[in-house]
Amino acid sequence: MFDFLRDVLTQIAGIFPAPYVHIGGDECPRGEWERSPAARARLNEWGLTRISELQGRFTQFASDVLREHGKRVIAWDEVLETHLPDDTIIMNWRDAAGVGTAVDRGFQTIISTHDQTYLNYYQADPKGEPVALGKPTSLKDVYTAQLEPAKLSEDKRGLLLGVQAQLWSEYLPDAASFQYMAFPACAPSPSVPGAPRSRAGRSSRSVCAPTCPAWTHSASVTAPGLR
Repeated sequence: MFDFLRDVLTQIAGIFPAPYVHIGGDECPRGEWERSPAARARLNEWGLTRISELQGRFTQFASDVLREHGKRVIAWDEVLETHLPDDTIIMNWRDAAGVGTAVDRGFQTIISTHDQTYLNYYQADPKGEPVALGKPTSLKDVYTAQLEPAKLSEDKRGLLLGVQAQLWSEYLPDAASFQYMAFPACAPSPSVPGAPRSRAGRSSRSVCAPTCPAWTHSASVTAPGLR
């Protein structure tokens, strides 16, 4: 398995020039490992005690391979449940408290908390919206979200690399569906954490205008507030 992982990551590192590689790490079920004699044997071989440390070993190996090629690992916040290389970048998605957990441990962090930045959630009452996921998250919810912990020292705030919005596509069959969910909510989502929210009361169009690409203002884009 590790030979395969090295081959894949080496090829990826050679194809993409960016200094980062996101390896995932989220929603990794451990039930089979708990029941597996082979997994238990690996724990003993490596001197580990917790099943979660198997994922940690995998993450460490991936990080070592990518570092050889001048890359840094980005991973979802589940990887915090085990030991990590110090240069791992955490992408926090599960809950807002995870941002504080990550920076408290000294990790650079990207804020992607799902109930604030997932654009594939319903944007209004589901009865009048296309099929989506999650609880309704309106443009106002996105634009006024408190993305960083309320009390954060300047040193820890310096570990925040920024915000990333996600738009998962399970229920987006075409480009029009993507546009509907993405705009204008994507405009405020990547704002710098802690930025003033003085524009929160303005209309969707006025919020979107300075930050969305020009093509989003065309008649073909049917997102809420841009019709």
